[in-house]
Amino acid sequence: MTRTPLTVYRDVREAYLRYVDTAYWLRDPILMEERRRLLERGEAIFADLLLEPVLPYDADVDLVPLAESIGLRAETADLVGDALFGSFRRPGEAIHLRRHQAEALRHSFQHGDATGRNVVVTSGTGSGKTESFLLPVLARIVDEALSYPADPNPLPWWNSPNGAWDSVRQGSSRPPAMRALVLYPTNALVEDQITRLRRATRVLLARSARSTLVRQVHRIDARKRQPSCRGPIRLPCA
Repeated sequence: MTRTPLTVYRDVREAYLRYVDTAYWLRDPILMEERRRLLERGEAIFADLLLEPVLPYDADVDLVPLAESIGLRAETADLVGDALFGSFRRPGEAIHLRRHQAEALRHSFQHGDATGRNVVVTSGTGSGKTESFLLPVLARIVDEALSYPADPNPLPWWNSPNGAWDSVRQGSSRPPAMRALVLYPTNALVEDQITRLRRATRVLLARSARSTLVRQVHRIDARKRQPSCRGPIRLPCA
């Protein structure tokens, strides 16, 4: 049977109704039938199927020449490109950016007082807006890391006999600092994008471009209308 958006919609709808019948079974079949009719009525649970056409966005800007033209190392471009786009290319194939991604990278690496250095990206669904800000952020972090000698392996202080905390960074010549801060308006958006951040960080770690990803979660107490913190949460990146 051919799968279409309409058949998927119907399958999801039927699966949800079966779940309600199973999880909230009633002894009286008449009540079961009445409840199903109420659930199927109007848009109480199921809205009409809406299809959003998404235009294709061509990727025609070679990352490595662009990176070199703004003063980045070719190695930086290779590392960051592999971290963000490696799963979308064939082995040995050059990484190409979409034009708004290339413009975001180019403008972000202008001098601090240059006009247009602060970038706002507006683009369609599935056009790579997330990569438009991750690309310059990770490029700066990786390019700086490559200018220092390789860090020694992290100190596993949790394996020490007394279990006393100690910094995992021992003997590093790179000054400790927070290089980037990413703010999201909702936790739901974080959950949607944290997978990409974690995947990119793991690729960088595997290729010796060491970085640490830390997540801080805030929520609003509905009773007090005051922010409360549930972090920081240090994400395992390797």
